[in-house]
Amino acid sequence: MILSPRGNFRRVRWETSGEAELPYTTCLRCDIIEATWELWTIPAEVIAAFKAEDPGFEIIFDPLCREPGTNGPAFFLYKKTIDRCGPMDAIELELPCQVDCDYAWGYSTPAIPDMRFFEAWKARDNARLPGTPEEIDRQRMREKYERACAVMAQKEAERMEPFYAIDEELAPYVVNRRTLQHNTGKYRRDSEARPGRKVYGQFG
Repeated sequence: MILSPRGNFRRVRWETSGEAELPYTTCLRCDIIEATWELWTIPAEVIAAFKAEDPGFEIIFDPLCREPGTNGPAFFLYKKTIDRCGPMDAIELELPCQVDCDYAWGYSTPAIPDMRFFEAWKARDNARLPGTPEEIDRQRMREKYERACAVMAQKEAERMEPFYAIDEELAPYVVNRRTLQHNTGKYRRDSEARPGRKVYGQFG
């Protein structure tokens, strides 16, 4: 299969930036580089289980979602949304295969698809939620947003932890001079030293 211009641009960016690419959410099949499953084997029962749910499901291995030079699984469940004969099929990302599928790709450990991955998808199947399709979509988007915010908050807390420790250690030595003078009765505003000026405010 020939890689599309969009997919080729993504491949070149991956090679030159040295960073992993995010998976496509919607794309054509030819936008994703064609790659074998390398050393991994997906159990036939897993593929059969997804096909039984929807013949349009396909598990795709996308090596560009790994950092260049690293090895590891990078499997994603896609669903065909428009049938255009193979490479030109329009597909949409259903779920990345990770140890914890609650997180966006890259925030959990990539895994090899097994029946636990199928059960994880079943737990998130929109058809099993109450409400109209629009209400279900809004609920799923809200859940995704909340999970992403939680992950970002956790990472930010971990990043700031050393700075908080330094602040805590230096706190006894950091004194606001003006506040200290006021609390000890020695505080005097500069404006009070200038006669003829009326002072307004808390101490006026």
